[in-house]
Amino acid sequence: MTSLEIAELTGKQHKNLMRDIRNMEPAWEKVHGLKFELIEYKDRLGRIKPCYSLTKTETLYIATKFNDEVRAKQFSIALKGAGVTRNSVQQMLKNWRIQGLVEQMDDGRYKKEKEIMETRIPKCITSQAMRR
Repeated sequence: MTSLEIAELTGKQHKNLMRDIRNMEPAWEKVHGLKFELIEYKDRLGRIKPCYSLTKTETLYIATKFNDEVRAKQFSIALKGAGVTRNSVQQMLKNWRIQGLVEQMDDGRYKKEKEIMETRIPKCITSQAMRR
């Protein structure tokens, strides 16, 4: 899929989507070791313009920025695939507390130095882990 098609589907201006993709690319490159494929197209005035040609996986990555529901589903699927359980998340948080990286607050959230991390275990993970 191209960035032009994504722009049309999301209702975003292509130039703004290109900026967003460029901003997302360093994280993708760090994890996957690849940059997105940059190609060219002719606009309606015949000018040569850049656009991205993305694989299915890259398209899903970009699309999750604009759709909270897709991002939530993708996150849950990734956690299931990684074998993440309620116990493993709790153990990770316990280790971070021991190392002084986080501090649990009265409301159940965790505080990391000067910023607040929302680290409550998602309900979908909690309920699935408890069924095991």
